[in-house]
Formats: sequence, C-alpha cells, structure tokens
Amino acid sequence: MENPSTKLPVPPTALIGREAEIRYAHELLGHEDVRLVTLTGPGGSGKTRLGVDVAANTRGAFRDGLFFVDLAPIRNPVFVLPAISQALGGKAEKMQAALYDKQCLIFLDNFEQVIQAASDISGLLAACPEIKILATSREELRIRGEYILPVAPLPLPTLFKNISSADIAQFPAIELFVQRAQSVTPDFFLNDENALVIAEICIRLDGLPLAIELAAAQIRLFPPAVFLKRLEQGLKMISGPRDLPARQQTLRSTFDWSYDLLTPREKILLMRLSVFRGGATLEAIREISGSNGDEFLDGLDSLVSKNMLRQTNTPLLQYVMLETIREWALEKLEISGEAEIIRRRHAVHFLNLAKEAFDKRWTLNHTQWLDRLESEEGNLHEALRWAAENDRRGLFLDLTANLWLFWSMRGPLAEGLIWLDLAAKECDLKAGGIESELAVNVLVGASELARYQGDFEKAIQWKQKILEICRDSGDESWVPAILHDLAIIHAEIGDCERSLSFAQEAVELRQKQGNTAGIAHALGALFFALMCNGDLAGAYAAIGKASKISRDHQNPERLVTDLIMLMHIAIRQRRYEDARYAFEEFLPMVKVLADQEAIASGIHAMGILAAAKRNSHQAARLLGAADEISLLGGFRFEIPGRMWVLHTTSEAKTRIRETAWNKEYDAGRALVKSTGSVLEVLRILEEHINKPSGSGKSNGHFPAGMTARELEILRLVAQGLTDNQVAQTLVISPRTVNAHLTSIYNKIGVKSRSAATRFAIEQGLDRS
Repeated sequence: MENPSTKLPVPPTALIGREAEIRYAHELLGHEDVRLVTLTGPGGSGKTRLGVDVAANTRGAFRDGLFFVDLAPIRNPVFVLPAISQALGGKAEKMQAALYDKQCLIFLDNFEQVIQAASDISGLLAACPEIKILATSREELRIRGEYILPVAPLPLPTLFKNISSADIAQFPAIELFVQRAQSVTPDFFLNDENALVIAEICIRLDGLPLAIELAAAQIRLFPPAVFLKRLEQGLKMISGPRDLPARQQTLRSTFDWSYDLLTPREKILLMRLSVFRGGATLEAIREISGSNGDEFLDGLDSLVSKNMLRQTNTPLLQYVMLETIREWALEKLEISGEAEIIRRRHAVHFLNLAKEAFDKRWTLNHTQWLDRLESEEGNLHEALRWAAENDRRGLFLDLTANLWLFWSMRGPLAEGLIWLDLAAKECDLKAGGIESELAVNVLVGASELARYQGDFEKAIQWKQKILEICRDSGDESWVPAILHDLAIIHAEIGDCERSLSFAQEAVELRQKQGNTAGIAHALGALFFALMCNGDLAGAYAAIGKASKISRDHQNPERLVTDLIMLMHIAIRQRRYEDARYAFEEFLPMVKVLADQEAIASGIHAMGILAAAKRNSHQAARLLGAADEISLLGGFRFEIPGRMWVLHTTSEAKTRIRETAWNKEYDAGRALVKSTGSVLEVLRILEEHINKPSGSGKSNGHFPAGMTARELEILRLVAQGLTDNQVAQTLVISPRTVNAHLTSIYNKIGVKSRSAATRFAIEQGLDRS
C-alpha cells in the first residue's frame, strides 16, 4: 500500500438539495459499529454525485485516508477484490493483511452490476476491523451490517393556481434546473412567465437530477414552453454532454444499464407493469402480468430492491414506477409485441373495478368504492385512452357508462364530459353493434355531466335521445328519471310550465310502477318545478314526502339532496331555525359521503341563510367558499327558486360596501385554495356558520360548542329516549341520531350514554 491513490472524481458543478442525506451519511459513518453504508436509488438519482461529496467531507475522519473504486467497467464479480486492491496500490492476495490495522474509507461506486460480489465485501469487512465502506448501487447489497441510505428524486412543488415563482424557486429540483440552464444560457432566469412551465418539466422528469440536468442543457435550443411540448415525444429528447459516461448520455441509456442487469423473468414483469400509471395493487399486477406464486412475489421484491419500483405506504398497498422509467419500459413493451394483450387486460381489469363501484352506488360503503376509484385515477385515464383508440364501441363505452357517477361526485367534471361526449357520439343504434341498454347508460352519464356544468342545451339533447331510444325499444324503465332531470333543467332556465309538466308525469309514472324510492326522486323534481312556479306550500309538502321516504329507506345519498332542498324552502318561508336543523342533520351524512357537490351545495345554502338573515359578511364568505369548490369541481349549482336567491344575495351585497363584500368573498375562496380538502373546508366553515348572526338564536349560548340540534338530541337522550324514539320524535333517521351522539360525546368528553346523561342533568339541559 505504498502511495495509494485517494483521488475522487472532481464534480464539475455544486451539489444541490442533498443536505439532509449528507448529514445522515456522516452520522452513520461516524458511528463505530457502522461498517457499510449503501446509497441506493434509481438510475439518474445522483448516487455517485452524493457519494463523492460524502467521501470528500470525511477525509479527516480516517487516519489512513479514503480510496475510490469505480466498478462501472467491471461485469465479472470475481474482479471486484482485485479492483479494490489495485486502487489501494497493493496485490489482491495480500490485501486483507495490508488492511488489517488500517483505518480508512473505501468508496465503491456502481456496485449494482457486480452484486454477486457482495459476499466478498462481507468477508473483507470481517477480516479488516477498522475499514469502512461507502457504496453506491441501484440495488441493496443485502449483507449483514449494511445500512441503507435511499437517494430519492429531488423534492418537487405541488402546482396550484396561484403558486408564485418565488415559492417554486425554493425547491431543489427547480434550483438545479435553473443553475444548469444558466451554465449554457447565462441570461436565463426564473420568472413569473416561465416558473410554472419549468416546474412542470421537472415534475414530468420525476425530479431525477440526471434528467433535469440533461433537460436544462436543451434550453439553449428550445424555450421552456417549447421543450415541455417536445417532451411529449418521449425520452429521446433527453440527451446530454459527450463527457458523461456513455450510460448517462441519455435517460434511455441510463435505464438500459439497469435493464441489462435484470433476469429474463424480471424484464418481462417490468415491461408488463409499465401499463400501470400511478401505481398497481398486488391483485391487479397478478391479473394483468399473468404471474402468480412465489416467483411473482420474488420478482416484485427484486424490482423494488433494484429501485425500478417502489412501494407506497398508503392503506392500499401499491407498487409505483417513476413516470420516466414507465415511459421507457413502455417502449420495451411495444417492441416485445405483447402490448395489445397486456393493455387489454389492464382496461378490462379497471372496467371491472368501475362496474363494482357503480353497482355499489346506493350502498352504505359506496364512499369506500369512490375512494378506491380516486386512488386509481391514473390507471383509469390510461384504460380510457387505450380503449378510445382501440375498442371505442366496446370497452370504451362500457368504461364511460360505469364511471360517470364517479366523475359527478368526485370530478373532474370537465374531463369526464370530454370522455362521455366522445362515447355519446358512438351511440347510434342504427349503425349496429351496440345494445340499447349500454347506449342509454352512456347517454345518461353524458347528459348528467353536461347538466351539472350548466350546458343545458347539450343536456336536453342527450336526454331527448334517451327518451327516443327507450320508447323505440319498449323499455321505459329510464323514462321517469329522464323526466325528473328535464323538469329540473327547465326550472333552471325559467321554463316553469314545462318543468311542472315533466315533474308531474315523472311522479305519475313512479306511482304506477310502485317504485317508492323512485317516487322520492320524482318528488325532488316536483319541488323544483313548484318553487319555480312560486307554490311554496306545495314545494314544502313535496320535499317533506321525499325526505321521509329517503329516511325510511335509509338512502343517505338521496337524503342529503332532500335536506339541501329543505334548507332552501325553510329559508324562503323564513323558518330559519328549521333551515339550521336541516343543515345539522345534513352534516354528518355528507362528511361520510365526501360528495364535493353536495358539500358545496350545503355551504351555499347556508350562505343564502346568512344573506336572508342580513348577515352579509358571513354570507359573502360562505358563498365564496361554495363558488370556489364549484369552480374547482367544474359543476354548477342547481338552485330551487333561483331568481329569489339571486335577489336575496344582491340585497345582502348592497348592505355593506362592495370592498367589504369582496374581501369576505375572496377569503372564502382562499380558504378552499389553501386547504386542498373539501372536508377540511367544511370543518373550518362549521365554526364560521355557528357564529352569532344578525338575528336568531346564537349557538354561542350552547355548552361545549354543541349545535342546536345536538342540544335537542342530548335533552331527549337524558329524558330516557332510545335512538329510535329520538329519531321518530325529530323525524330523522336513527343513523343520523347516532352520528350526532358521536359528535356530542367528543364535544363534552364522554364515552357513554350514561355519562352524557349525567352531563345533561348537571348542566340542567334535560329540561325543555
């Protein structure tokens, strides 16, 4: 070991965004019992660059220095120890003896292609008690005593409408892009015009440092917006300087380096997994890859350990591939010749998932199915795109027919309507090949989403086509529902006479069918029509009957809509406490359903209540929040008695200065933008809604922050009534009573009915 080489590669640029990893690596190497630290991560994540900085900063910590060994040129594991010996300046057969009493750090770079030599490293560490090893590898060495330091892609901004260029600039991925772009174009700067585009480029490249560096070098040829557009052409756009190692001159060659190290089975599994976008469950992978048994699980585990996949920590275990790796693997799949088979399996799998969710639409666990579909948004988009291009009159129609309700409840409506419009145009029964039932289901979805977005002309067009198909086929099961929708649409556009005609016909047909749940649905349309015609007593009677049926049938999806209508009629008739009671019954159910349209409609109704009670500041804030949720979700409120509502809000606005109204309105919108969760917005606004208003009884007088309805329920419970008896007394469902009791227990800090009763008696709340 005479005059050993301790030269590290000289980095051409500064390291960005790895402060936490450097600190952690130094901490690990500083521990006496830590002998091996492995930096692992996908190709292009910057393992070598990080390792160089870590090693360089440890020179003084090792008495006998540090030694750099580049393993990239080596493919045969038997040459690893000789390569280390050569770097140390000695002979392989004498290396262990020479290192026995040496205190040094050996930096082994690019270990992944000689991973079988891991046992030799284990032996070297055992024989030489004072050496430590820092390794970089796309795969863990998996030997005893190894400490893993994951080298993840650089942090990326989450883009939203009003994010500033200053906020974007704080992220390491953006800083890296800007610095590298300035090295080739000195007058390049991040500004308000290009910040979002640069952020999108970095997001598109998964925050991989190598990809970002290669992309930034292209800025001398293409402005950021043009380069982002060209990225759609694929990874061939990402290439870099000739002085980089050959495996890093393009992203494709970087990933090819990893691919060549996989077994034949792992290569097939990786290619097939590329059809998933955003993640895949074990069940989906097993079905679509055609794999099973231990070999299938071993293959997944190996791809994770080699950083070609990663596991998520969400409740639903998923395997996720970086988008850049996925795009490259898709190219491999296309070349393999089995892309058609695998993509069809993928589309069929997610069609079955959509069907199962649609079939559960009126069950108590429907929300769980909506959550599941939401978690598979990327895969659903891929399935739709492929089916639209390859099986438009089959799989594609089936997918849209089963997804429209999901889009209507969770959004985005605009995207859903694009798919459904495309599908609806295929529903020409004269062309043959499509069953009337499938065509109707597609057209129902297209017309509903058009209606929710306020495109009434298109909604009426599609609904009239449904009526035509139903009557031509002799199957009129859908007719009452379509008449219901037409009644509401015509009420919205002010054609009150036709609205009433459609609604009455819908109720009559449902009564003839003996469909009780359908009668409740039709009565909702009659409510809109009667409100449009100014018949408040008739409207109140109609929605009262509808809500009773919904409660009796324990249909929470329908009941939340009925309660919104009850709020509106109560406000119109100046029964303000009844409007509040309806809202308090609405709250626990809508929180469970997590239906963004229903939540926004409920907040909007409470804004109207505040306006009617002359509390203009509160009205402005609630209406601002509701409008922003509507804007983000892409839907339009359906408001019974719209003209009266517009007049009431206009009067509320004139009671205070326009600047004051706009300030509160903008505060409501800002709350939605900053929170990101509609349920969290609702939770925050509850407190605002419960503030004392200009008239009416203040909830501020109620103990423990209980609402008026909760106080009423607690009083009845303290008087000895069961849940069912409370429900009958207040004309609400037992489920709603139970939800209120849970909230009451949390607010007063008890866990049982008897403890709640004691609290009520001590507070004197058991008396009317």
